[in-house]
Amino acid sequence: MNIALPQDPLNAQQKEALRLREHERLTYRDIAARMGVTHYRIQQVLTTARARLEDCAAHGEEALSLLPKRVRNVLGWVDLASPAALRAAIASKRLAWYVSRMRLMLDGRSLRNVGWQSWQVMCVWAGLPRPEAPEVRDMRRFSYQANPSESARRTAIAELTASPVQKGRPSAR
Repeated sequence: MNIALPQDPLNAQQKEALRLREHERLTYRDIAARMGVTHYRIQQVLTTARARLEDCAAHGEEALSLLPKRVRNVLGWVDLASPAALRAAIASKRLAWYVSRMRLMLDGRSLRNVGWQSWQVMCVWAGLPRPEAPEVRDMRRFSYQANPSESARRTAIAELTASPVQKGRPSAR
């Protein structure tokens, strides 16, 4: 898989909405009618497009808007919004991919919803070499299989939840 950051921060819908607004001077309602969406959606699309263009104008190739949304969100949450800050966090091992856990870790804490591809994108954006994929582990280890002790535990839980004890008072038998 080739990880390459996009050179254009705008998608096709954003480009078309900007073209209609800026070059043809159409209103939001007219743009919405042409594109088959609501004028509220056009307002969102144009606001996002303008913010992305401003980000690219201010930061060039270091613009967060060039990254996928999930990566942008993670970098914002962990306050690593520049390639230099990200490189420093990786170099100091504050941020690292732990193969044993198959997770990205920051200061010893697991970052949820960040997969291998997001880690690769982060490394490329930080100007580091793209990391090689770890060896594939046997996924059968992670599949659920009931063992005898698990079955016994389930039976005990089922018996407890099926007992006629209610509100702390034993029933008369």
